Amino acid sequence: MRAPVKFLALMILAAFFQEGKIAYSELHGAAGWRKIQEQQSSSAALEYTMLNEKTLVGVFAGAYNIADDRFKQIYEGQAYVFGFGLSQRIHAFHRHFIFISLDFKFYTKKGKSTVTKEDAKLILKPISLGGVYMFLTKPVIPFAEIGGDYYPYQEESPLYTTSGSALGFHVQTGVLIPLKVIESLKVKLYLRYSRVKTEENDLEVNLGGIEYGLGLVYGLNLF
Repeated sequence: MRAPVKFLALMILAAFFQEGKIAYSELHGAAGWRKIQEQQSSSAALEYTMLNEKTLVGVFAGAYNIADDRFKQIYEGQAYVFGFGLSQRIHAFHRHFIFISLDFKFYTKKGKSTVTKEDAKLILKPISLGGVYMFLTKPVIPFAEIGGDYYPYQEESPLYTTSGSALGFHVQTGVLIPLKVIESLKVKLYLRYSRVKTEENDLEVNLGGIEYGLGLVYGLNLF
């Protein structure tokens, strides 16, 4: 009996809510309609802008935490990563958008060897290719991404220098926040996880980790 009672209660609440909306509309009349029309106009303007923005270019900066425990001992704390990206829309259906994204990043971190205490420096220059799903809504535009990574790396110290490259993958999520002054310009907030394994001196190393940050994205019709 509880389920029908809950359903009936919800129906009653919905009815009261609908009556309240009607009463409010009758009471405030033109002012209410103007507000609704303004909201619809704003949403339509954003949708029109996004439909005409086939290309997104952006710059971003974030904090990067390498997952490998051995690297955490040498390079303590998090370091900053900087980069820029280019995304091209390949499909649009109503408020659903699919993009192909290409990112270039630069990461450098100084530390000390755990044995000799010599200075060490790690340099990463990741290149990422991914597919992005974006849902158009207000006030923010959520997105999700999955893709592959190519990680050229270099580690320097007075005793040795090693370099190489590794392949991996990443998943990312976040939001774009359109700016009212320039709707083609958006603030990007993101959280990213990557897994990139390589082998050095018979030891397996994971260069991936957690990254989070923000950036600016500008939309245009480049291609």
